[in-house]
Amino acid sequence: MRRFTLLESSMAFHGDETKIHSIATTLSKVPKRCNLLQVLCKFLTGFTLISIALFLLFSIARAQEESDFKVDVSVDKGDDATYYDEEPIFITFRTTEDAYIIIYGIDTKGNLNLIFPESVKETGFIRANRTYQIPEDDDDFSFKVQGPPGEEFICAVASSEPLRIPAIFKEQEEET
Repeated sequence: MRRFTLLESSMAFHGDETKIHSIATTLSKVPKRCNLLQVLCKFLTGFTLISIALFLLFSIARAQEESDFKVDVSVDKGDDATYYDEEPIFITFRTTEDAYIIIYGIDTKGNLNLIFPESVKETGFIRANRTYQIPEDDDDFSFKVQGPPGEEFICAVASSEPLRIPAIFKEQEEET
């Protein structure tokens, strides 16, 4: 898996293809700049939001390069995989230490969608060196690629301290 790759917006896709990218970072302590993402999510959409989210993840990751604390996130077809409309997708993730984790997607329209934890009321705590999969084989739901073709991102942020789930996800949960 390639980590923290800033992607060009000029990539072309044909037909009903959707390209999935995964990005991961870890935090030993949640820096104040993470709260900036929470504020920006309320006011920005589309490419601007994606660019800012990627920049923040990249800058946080650079500050944590020397740490042994790592998070890995991937999809069943591998990084930079191509999926087609209605095709199922499985996301796996793990950390090298017990951690609190938030996984979210940025769809082809620039919308943020909370993937893990399932509810904003959950902590997202996971155990070290255990591989988690969403959905699990025995779950009664599945994730399917939907919406217009283009690029999507799966992002994971892990911390040794509890994370505050951004307000945008709380607002989405209240709407459903």
